Amino acid sequence: MGYQEAFRPIGHLAESAGIKRAIEEYKDHPHLPEYCIYACTAREKSTGRLYACIVGQRCRVMIVAGIFVDYCIPYDGKYSDYYEDLDEKLVEAAASERPDLVEKGYREAVSDFERGVEIEIEREEAFREEVLRLWPRVSKLILACGPMTEQAIASHPMFEGRVMWNVLADLKRQGLLVCDEGVARGALRLSDKALQELGLSQMPEPKDDEKMIVFLLSECGPLSTAALSALLDTSTKKVLSMLHRLIDEEMIVPVGRGRSRRYQISGKRDDEGVA
Repeated sequence: MGYQEAFRPIGHLAESAGIKRAIEEYKDHPHLPEYCIYACTAREKSTGRLYACIVGQRCRVMIVAGIFVDYCIPYDGKYSDYYEDLDEKLVEAAASERPDLVEKGYREAVSDFERGVEIEIEREEAFREEVLRLWPRVSKLILACGPMTEQAIASHPMFEGRVMWNVLADLKRQGLLVCDEGVARGALRLSDKALQELGLSQMPEPKDDEKMIVFLLSECGPLSTAALSALLDTSTKKVLSMLHRLIDEEMIVPVGRGRSRRYQISGKRDDEGVA
């Protein structure tokens, strides 16, 4: 997520003490990403404006500090030419004099953190819904093909347009996917927990190539000969031979001509025969 230094504008030194307290209270919150810390209070030399400087993981920092320090300084400039970091004893003295402003800084920072928590919870819920929606397709693909690498799953046409790495990581955290220790060492397979949930006692044998063609067309929509050849890791000549047999059996139909030709599922296919 990256390291970030950012400013939070304040009107009085005492506010920094409240902001620091809020950051410390929320540092281990389970719904906030990584970490951030209060670094110091800085003053802009040209205007006298005050800022609480907050550093740490970018997503967390930007919840409470919205001004990137790098953006405040010219490309060839030096921080010390534009800002000065104030002695923390000045902040402590101001906090003693104005506890009301300490509370103001604290409450405003807490409010930002709470909004961040709400957003993160909504994001987590949306992500979990996406994982639940994609899990049947992931399991179906592995059942059809056998153990597969994360790269093979993530780049599969079944998931075109979706970023699958986090989905696969979450499925592993749930114990539904595990790394295969057999022939396909390092690839992902369905766990015993996943097989039990699917009502299976063991992994079935991968589909033969013709059934795989029907499966791929069912899940991905129309595909070219070249695409099928790549997905099956077999020659175009062999794929064409299987396509012709499936056309004769009215399982699939060609669409288009020449280089634009694709193959799709026929309405007359026997679903039970390719399950």
